[in-house]
Amino acid sequence: MAHGNVEYFIAAKNQAGQMTRQGDGRAPYVITFKASASAPAVGPTQVVAAPEKPSGPFIFTDNPPARVAPGQPIVLRAQVVPPSDNGEMPDRVAVLWRGNDGQDQLTDMVRDETGGWGGYKAELPPQEEGAIFFQVVACDPPATRCGIDTGSRRKWHAAAVASQPGSPRPLPLDAVSTKAPPILPE
Repeated sequence: MAHGNVEYFIAAKNQAGQMTRQGDGRAPYVITFKASASAPAVGPTQVVAAPEKPSGPFIFTDNPPARVAPGQPIVLRAQVVPPSDNGEMPDRVAVLWRGNDGQDQLTDMVRDETGGWGGYKAELPPQEEGAIFFQVVACDPPATRCGIDTGSRRKWHAAAVASQPGSPRPLPLDAVSTKAPPILPE
């Protein structure tokens, strides 16, 4: 529902207390929103850059982790919103995932109030070293329209479960899950 420019910066702090700020000073990060069809344009009208991905009735924004430490829970966050101001929010958002055992599992995501409008999160159980593959799936209340953050039920995100930093990200998986709703895009 936003329009115009939003300027922001990112602050990060590690466990040792070291902190960095990016986007402040002379060049803040800027996101420009274009007006909806029902509202007059205000300011520039360029489209917000990816990571937003339309998939059916929803737009997904997420940033999958590249590496997770073994034995630690895997926290996944996403924003799932309708593609227009008058669209319907999803009734159910879930993570379809495959861990080291190779079995498909479905974990419901819960509202994440710190994640902004349409923010959801899920905590997956700890895994041993290896790879984890996942997709974020959202459906409308009657579950007749569903979307998936990868754009296809055949494509999966991949994250390494590894104790060493710099471990390479596993290759993404290309397979259909037995637990995926059949109405998802192929």
